[in-house]
Amino acid sequence: MENLLEFIGNASSALLVGLIASIATSIAIWLINQIGKNKKISKNQEKNASEVITKALDLAELALQGDKPANIRISIFLIEKKQNGLVLSSKFRSSNLAKAQFSELQYEKWQGVAGQAWGYEAPVVGDLTIAESSGISRWGFTGSQKNLITKVKAILVVPIRDRSRGAIIGVLNIESEDPIADYFKTDHVKKIALEIAAQVELLLNAFGLDRLAY
Repeated sequence: MENLLEFIGNASSALLVGLIASIATSIAIWLINQIGKNKKISKNQEKNASEVITKALDLAELALQGDKPANIRISIFLIEKKQNGLVLSSKFRSSNLAKAQFSELQYEKWQGVAGQAWGYEAPVVGDLTIAESSGISRWGFTGSQKNLITKVKAILVVPIRDRSRGAIIGVLNIESEDPIADYFKTDHVKKIALEIAAQVELLLNAFGLDRLAY
């Protein structure tokens, strides 16, 4: 185990993303053989999915940090149909993201950094260190949403696209309490985030959780 941790600590971002891809592919093949592509998954399988995805997100955090250690946390929001229309609902999180903070978050299209990434169907970076009069308010956060992310200073959100339908089914939300918005804006970090989102889609598809979306 110590050797594995040392390997992960020294691994490059590309290698870590490749490891996530390998894990996702292996799980996808196993699940398709076990439960069938069109069968409804059980509660136990949903729990297993959550555990596997959490571990994948923890690994993804290491890939995103690279040589810039920061307090990075990752969550997954999926598009769901509610009475008032389609919304992004929080579904999965890395192990260092508090469940209470995470579980209550929802965004409408164009609302918040996540909602804008959904709307533009492209990566969006939010610098929340900018004064509210010219910064946070432009994201359209509600009072309750602001309270849940009050310590967050930078957010990078990339869309998760269903590769078979071509539709956006959710977003990968990457945040930090450190002021690293400029780091999130770099092409290198955005590329890693998009690669991670593609592997997350494979995991969601394998577990049948892509069908939670509309």
